[in-house]
Amino acid sequence: MKLYLSSMFLGDHVMRLNAMAGPNARMAIITNALDHIPAIDRILYAQTQFDAVHYFNDNGFDASLIDLRYYFGRPAALRELLVRYRVVWALGGNAFLLRRAMNESGFDSFIAELLDNDGLIYSGWSAGACVVGSSLRGIDLMDKPDAEAEGYTAGKIIWEGLRLADMVFDRINFHIVRVNTERVPNPSFNITENDLQFHVRRT
Repeated sequence: MKLYLSSMFLGDHVMRLNAMAGPNARMAIITNALDHIPAIDRILYAQTQFDAVHYFNDNGFDASLIDLRYYFGRPAALRELLVRYRVVWALGGNAFLLRRAMNESGFDSFIAELLDNDGLIYSGWSAGACVVGSSLRGIDLMDKPDAEAEGYTAGKIIWEGLRLADMVFDRINFHIVRVNTERVPNPSFNITENDLQFHVRRT
């Protein structure tokens, strides 16, 4: 099983991902963590600020976007599509919305199998990395668990991660602490610099 996780963008070791995936590897970019943002705003942002497809193409991949909502209730069709890719990259945004998209499309029912066969590499930044662990408990300090978007089952919250890794610490969770400090009332931190473990407590 091969994973490449980052706090933001490709991180500091893109050459390692290039080496794992091979030259000009096909990459499926999962955008569903951003589904709570109006489509017109996302299009404008891509045109004026940041275009994920161009970014990954410039870094040696053959990237294209995938919206898991098109595969809600059609896991076989999604699986058939993803086996044609070498890398799956889940963008940041709302981790709970991304997790729900992965559930309603059936992505979470077969992704471990595709990774175990070494045919696919799972990658992601921010929310895309956070869903890899065993639980989303604590992610609610930053992301709204009850975020809604068009096409999703209303009121559904999934706390269980994909369980592709037991824990997601290091810079991934440090990123969560850093960007969320102002939103947590009276936070307390316990960070060990060597292994970057931490906890956050509401008081």
